[in-house]
Amino acid sequence: MPVEIPALQDLDFAALTERCEALLRNTTDFPTGVQDGDIRVSAGTTAAYPWKLYRIDMTTDASSDEFASFIADDGFEHLGRWNSEFVRGEVLETLWSKPGDRCWLLRVRYRTPFILANREYVYALRRQHRGPDHFVITYHSVVSSLPVDDGYVRGTLVDTVHDCRPEPGTGRTIVRHILSGDLGGSIPLWVQNHVFAGGIVAANRRDAVAQKSLLRRSA
Repeated sequence: MPVEIPALQDLDFAALTERCEALLRNTTDFPTGVQDGDIRVSAGTTAAYPWKLYRIDMTTDASSDEFASFIADDGFEHLGRWNSEFVRGEVLETLWSKPGDRCWLLRVRYRTPFILANREYVYALRRQHRGPDHFVITYHSVVSSLPVDDGYVRGTLVDTVHDCRPEPGTGRTIVRHILSGDLGGSIPLWVQNHVFAGGIVAANRRDAVAQKSLLRRSA
């Protein structure tokens, strides 16, 4: 079942938030792919998407606001420190900036293993303050007229989310992340869903370990 990517003006941001919050509620029983301390990476499918989804649950020493800023507001400053495939990113446009609600149009490029073309993504990223110390970051690709660089294929992110909220009584933050999208290009979905699944689980575990290390507080 194909998933249509909207033009920016047609992206319903409120519906995107609702879908992402529903995904977080409905994917808790995904089978565990790897458990590393308090980092759990799981993967599974739902009827709404033709690709496998990946879920990461972990805690971090950072506050929920610090983690949200690390991922969203200052994301390009840190992304290359925890994701070794990151090449470069740019803010194409600030869509809005209000207290507790900011949104950007971004373009990001990543290296891939030698058998694949590199990937780039053009997507809207919204950071919302949803309640006391509770932050939700949502991602969704949009149609773009920007030409794709030589050696790259444009992939998509659909209903991807980070949810950050305090862990009661510890001063730490619970992070729940759903990665959802299509690598695009000539790769059949069955290859993405099965042949690449183990590598995607391992990469998400690696990235979570790196994020925790970068945000670790000294005693």
